[in-house]
Amino acid sequence: MTDYEIASLFAEYASILEQTFINYISVMFAFLVASYLVAHRLSNAMIGVVLVLYSAFALNQIAMMFAVSSDLRGLELLMVERISQGAEELRFHSGARNPLLGLLLGVSGFFAMVGGFVGSLWFFFLQRVATRNDA
Repeated sequence: MTDYEIASLFAEYASILEQTFINYISVMFAFLVASYLVAHRLSNAMIGVVLVLYSAFALNQIAMMFAVSSDLRGLELLMVERISQGAEELRFHSGARNPLLGLLLGVSGFFAMVGGFVGSLWFFFLQRVATRNDA
């Protein structure tokens, strides 16, 4: 694989990763707004449907982020290897210059998504109980 192909593939993976994160954040915020507005009005059957659909989407996006991050991490390590062999044009990404930073970025993004998923479920149930107690 040429240096150009590595850089192009890296940009493509970064774009996919960003789009996955944006999709996830959009659905998570829609779930939070819906939780705030209607969680207390849903029947138990509808709660099950909403939570299964949201969880399936969220977990799919989390798995996708993990898979793409793993591929991106592999490319970063390949870039580090190529840089050590003299391919200075691949130094454009901080993960290629500092492999620990690339790992930290991937892990923090993954935990942000998992934390958002758990937090949004917690908010759903908290909103359901709080609104029922106020009524």
